[in-house]
This record gives sequence, structure tokens and C-alpha cells, in this order.
Amino acid sequence: MKYHKIIFKETEQEIDVVTSGVFHIVRHPMYFGSILLFFSLVVLSSSILAFLIWLVICLFYFFSSRYEEKLLITKFGNKYKEYQKRVPMLIPFL
Repeated sequence: MKYHKIIFKETEQEIDVVTSGVFHIVRHPMYFGSILLFFSLVVLSSSILAFLIWLVICLFYFFSSRYEEKLLITKFGNKYKEYQKRVPMLIPFL
């Protein structure tokens, strides 16, 4: 886009699957961070209600991730499927 070039004085690179940095450990790092944050609130509150809300949030992130990944497969094809085989979706090291 021309505005990107005006601000950053460079052209945009071609969009590709990011597999470096935190994306080498987990495919949805923001969702993972949110899950950890909400789990810490469950531990701090020691509440059954907080635990149930956490479970709902985990389910929401799981289904959101699956939907996003369908879109990414449509856009990037086999390259994203190979990435899915190498890197866990929400929980690292599983």
C-alpha cells in the first residue's frame, strides 16, 4: 500500500506463513497467553465459577483457532498444513 511506503519508506513484502520467533513454539501465541492469564485468575480466586468461565474461554479460543486455520489453509495451502504438523495449535510442547 502506498501509505505503508510513505510511513516506513519501504515497500511491503509478500505475505507468507510466519514460522519464526514465538510462532515456532505455538501457532496462536496470543490465545495461549490469554488462556494462561485467565488460568492465573482461576488459581488466584480458587473459584469454581472462575474455572467454568475459563473453560468457556478455552473452548472459544479453540473454535476460533480452528476457524482461522481454515482460512489460512485456503490462503496458504500445503505450506500452512506442513506448519500445522510441526507446531501445536494452543498448548506448546504437546
